[in-house]
Amino acid sequence: MSVERVKQRSLCSSFTKCCTSIEEALKKDTSLTDLYALQRQIMDKFTMLDTVQEHILELLLSDDLVSSEYEADFTKAEKYRDKMNQLSAELE
Repeated sequence: MSVERVKQRSLCSSFTKCCTSIEEALKKDTSLTDLYALQRQIMDKFTMLDTVQEHILELLLSDDLVSSEYEADFTKAEKYRDKMNQLSAELE
C-alpha cells in the first residue's frame, strides 16, 4: 500500500498545482485555447488521482481494522472531486 500512497501524494500535489494554474488563468485575460488546455490537464490529473484513490479505498475496505482510515481517505477524495467539479464549471 505504501507505493499507492506515494502515487497518491504525487498526484495530489500535481492536481493542486494545476488547480492553482487554472485559478490564476481565470483571473487573467487568458485565451480560450489556453483555458481548454488547462481543463484537459486537470481532467487528466483527476482521472489518474481518482484511479489511485479507488485502488487505495479497495485495499482499505479489505481490512476491517482500518475503517476510520477509509473514511478519512474517502473524505479527502471527495474534496478533490468537489474542486474538480468547481473548476470545470468555471471553465465552461
